[in-house]
Amino acid sequence: MAADKSIVRWTIGIVGLIISIVGLVSIYYGLEARDSEDLKVLGYEDEVSLALVWGGAALVFTSGLGWTAAFSKSHCLAFCFGYLCMCIMLLYASMGTTVLVLKNNMYDYIDDSCTNEAGTFYEIDQIYKNGDTILCSTSCPCAADETDWPEEN
Repeated sequence: MAADKSIVRWTIGIVGLIISIVGLVSIYYGLEARDSEDLKVLGYEDEVSLALVWGGAALVFTSGLGWTAAFSKSHCLAFCFGYLCMCIMLLYASMGTTVLVLKNNMYDYIDDSCTNEAGTFYEIDQIYKNGDTILCSTSCPCAADETDWPEEN
């Protein structure tokens, strides 16, 4: 019977280590989310960043609880560890679903912006088209000479 409890303690310790690594990775990506261009387009970079950082901190806390449960042989702590793992799994599943929905919304927003005659994407497209019609035309002839350009290696 003692061997069975030892295996459970080792399993909880290993799961705690894995959860700790996932938590640290989550914190890293949470800090990187603030610089994500995709999230800046939608305006959700702060929300996603905070969710990942707090989720990662909760994972690191949970892994500490798991290690404490494994080495203190406390059944109450082991139960709390299992319960927290289940809650965090649900949290991360909902965050993953939210990211997928936001990604699809971003692509829909870009598609709608490219077909509508309003918005930032339409303005950028018009600037490009106007520049393309003016540059290298009769009103602005191109007088580029190939000898002025440096040779490519």
